[in-house]
Amino acid sequence: MNNMLFYKKLIKKLINAHVNGRCNNLCIIKDRVLMYDEYKESEDIFVKMGGCCVWLKRKYMDTTALNIANIMGKINMIGYVLEEASETSPKIIKALAIYT
Repeated sequence: MNNMLFYKKLIKKLINAHVNGRCNNLCIIKDRVLMYDEYKESEDIFVKMGGCCVWLKRKYMDTTALNIANIMGKINMIGYVLEEASETSPKIIKALAIYT
C-alpha cells in the first residue's frame, strides 16, 4: 500500500523549493503530454510537455499515467533540468513527479 500523504508532502516541498528559489534546476510544467513515437515501447520514455523534452522511466511509473493524461488533458509535472534549450534541441527534463 502506498502512503499517498508522503508523496503529497514531498511534492509540496519540491514546489516550495522551486518557488523560494532554493533549487534553480527544478521546473514545474502544466501541459498536455505528447509521446515521441519512437520511444513508445522502450524502458526510457520521452514525451513533449510545454515545449520541453521530458524523460520518464517506465519501471518507476504507473503505466496508466500517460493514459490518464490523454483523457484529462493537462497534467502537472515537476522535474529536474538536465540540459537547457539550445538552437537545435529543446530543454531536457528528468521527471520527478507527475500528478493531476
